[in-house]
Formats: sequence, C-alpha cells, structure tokens
Amino acid sequence: TQPKLSVVTVCRNSELTIRKTVESVLSQDYSNLEYIVIDGNSQDRTLSILKEYSNQLSVISEADQGYYHGANKALKVATGEWVHFLNSDDFYANTSTLSRTVPLLKVDALNYGSISRCFYNGTKKGLPFRYESRWPWRNKKWQFWFTTSMLHPSMILSRTVYKKIGDYSMRWQLSSDIDLILRVLSQFPLNYIPEMSVSVLQGGMSQKQREKSAFEFAQITVENGFPKPLAYSVFYFKMQALWPLIDFFDKTDQKKNKPLY
Repeated sequence: TQPKLSVVTVCRNSELTIRKTVESVLSQDYSNLEYIVIDGNSQDRTLSILKEYSNQLSVISEADQGYYHGANKALKVATGEWVHFLNSDDFYANTSTLSRTVPLLKVDALNYGSISRCFYNGTKKGLPFRYESRWPWRNKKWQFWFTTSMLHPSMILSRTVYKKIGDYSMRWQLSSDIDLILRVLSQFPLNYIPEMSVSVLQGGMSQKQREKSAFEFAQITVENGFPKPLAYSVFYFKMQALWPLIDFFDKTDQKKNKPLY
C-alpha cells in the first residue's frame, strides 16, 4: 500500500501560473495523493481556474497573513504521512516524479531532491550552488549559514517531523523556510533523493524582495550560531557581488525558447 502524500500549494493572485502547477500535480502517476490549495483570497482569475479542478483537489480560500500563515493552515488539514509544498509557479519534472521519490523517503530525516530554475522564455538551469549528496560536508548545519542552496520545493517532510519541530515561524515573511530547515537539521539528518526533481519559475516572492529576504536570512543564521559580523558580511557579498554575477550569467545564457506561460 502506498503511503499517503499531501501536496500543498499556497497561492494568491496566481492566474498566470496556477494551471501549470495544478496539472503537474494531477498528472502524477502516484495514486495515494491528496492535493490541497491554500488561497489567500485571490482577486484575479485564480479561483475560477481552480474551480475547473474542484473534484480533484481541495481549496481553502480566505484572507491570511502571508505565505507561511497559509502553510501552517495546510499542516493542520493535511492528512498524508508526507507533506510536500509545491508553489504556485513550480511543477514536477515529469509524471512519475512522486512515484519514484516516495519509496526513498525516510520518516526521521530532511528529504530533499534537485531543483531546476526555469525562466519565462523556457530556459532551464540548475541552482548555482547545489546541495547534493556528493558534497562531503552535506550534513553540516553551517553550510546553510552561507547560502540557502536548498529551496523549499525540493523538500518532503513527514508529518512526524513537522509535529516534532512545530509550525513555520510567523516572525519571517520571506525566509521562514530557512528557519525551518535549520530547526529540522538540529534534530534530523539529510536524505538526498536523486529521483526528486522540481522546476521552479524564477522571479517569485523572495526574488522580488531580495534585500529583505537576504537580511532575514542573515538574522536567522545569527540566531542559529553564525557570528553576526560574518553573517552581515555574507549579506553584503550576496547583494553587491554574488547575485549581480548570477543575474549576468542568467541573462547571457538564456536562449529564445518556447515560452513556459
């Protein structure tokens, strides 16, 4: 018997991308799947699009306090043994992603896979700093003091882990997932799953507010033991050098492909 998996999409005003995300989930060949959409009272066509799939997913739509408030609501209603948060502009690499991933999950671990960064023109690229099993220091918490290198949609956690570590903190508007990762790693090991692959559209919430996101990241790492002067040195390095360099190569590498949306 396949263990039940709850896939959660937290969204608000996502009419441009939500259909591709929903169809990515509903096309999975994993049978014991629960799909929950937490909508923050969208004012565009998001809800009308979701209504087309009403017999295949559950929708909760009401005003909320942001993404992580929605995520916490989802954790209260999810009934699966496993929970995966797939954002409203993300999608699975293929229809068998989950069926190949779930058998490799470990209950008491931070399970994670690979991420492809996607652009509106159809270009795909990997993460600049991939946190994969070949890295000999992959189980070291200090790795996350310098770079996120593991995005939220790449993670699948058991409800057991969520119950032990608690909800997403409402203190952070953009980086509460980093806070959660560090809390998980304080109690559980990493489990890298090559079969797990998610495509993430660039230009989302954190990227639109990079400075605030990076500043929250620095504050979180300080609270987890990273010396404050070093944390803010990393922050300024990201803002002044690293991200402009990544942006430069992203723009020069993109080709004229079929638009994703």
